[in-house]
Amino acid sequence: MSIVVDIVSHIGIVALAATLFLAFSPFGRSLGTAGAFWRGAEGTILALVEISNLVLLAVAQKYASATGAEADSLESLGRGLILV
Repeated sequence: MSIVVDIVSHIGIVALAATLFLAFSPFGRSLGTAGAFWRGAEGTILALVEISNLVLLAVAQKYASATGAEADSLESLGRGLILV
């Protein structure tokens, strides 16, 4: 549940980027664009990390009941996800 709440929070950060543009564009269009870009990039990166955590959680749940070659395959997949 906390991962879902985090994803919603990060989507809010991306929406905040549009608000930053509107707030700072009267002072300079480039300032508004820069603020919106960096805040949007932050929210996007954080949301992608949470989605990666969801995938890793699904792999871990399958690994808990796997045996033999399937367990080895899931372990390799999990290690690969952690390294990315």
